Amino acid sequence: MPSSSKLVYVVAVDMEPDWEDEANRWYNDEHIPALLSVPGYIGARRYVAVEGEPKYLNWYEIDSMDTFRSEARHKAVDTPWTARVRPHTKTRLTIYEQIFPDAGPLKGAAWSGDTSCEGGLLVNRQDADPAMEEDFNNWYHQEHLPALSQVPGCIAVHRFRAVEGAPKYMAVYHLTEPAVQASDAWKKAIDTPWSARVRPAFQNRWRTVYKPLQS
Repeated sequence: MPSSSKLVYVVAVDMEPDWEDEANRWYNDEHIPALLSVPGYIGARRYVAVEGEPKYLNWYEIDSMDTFRSEARHKAVDTPWTARVRPHTKTRLTIYEQIFPDAGPLKGAAWSGDTSCEGGLLVNRQDADPAMEEDFNNWYHQEHLPALSQVPGCIAVHRFRAVEGAPKYMAVYHLTEPAVQASDAWKKAIDTPWSARVRPAFQNRWRTVYKPLQS
């Protein structure tokens, strides 16, 4: 469900097939519980791709950069099991700060406050052509996200800018099911003159559709 913190980091993960079962056990049985015991960690969730790549996305909510850099965090991740699994996974970490809305998520048509209703997640990560960046950001905040939030099946949306890592921007759409982002209503909401005008600004785009990964 939508983040309760303005500061999050996402870890894109691919795994060697022969190590996938063990890596998932490590995440669920040791790694995430250990991180959630660190002061300043607010939440953690895992997702698996149904469309696009990388295959896995780990989502962590923290209260500050000091939390991420803390000795307690380093101690939590420095374990023998971590050392055994790490060579068999490929990860890419980016830390983001929410820029839209100012606080909390933009509640969508399917918002209920029930954390169990999330069945899909669309993540769009990209850079923007600097010459078009202002128009690109205005489009996202004034038209694009408000319109998509009202599509049936959209729970909430929010957008982030990178503090460390890349791509620079990340837009996140919490859905009742992955198919929402392929619906006719979704396609209609993004088929606008402003959308067509800013599309050439997209650079280094990652678009992945996920579903929650149950432990």
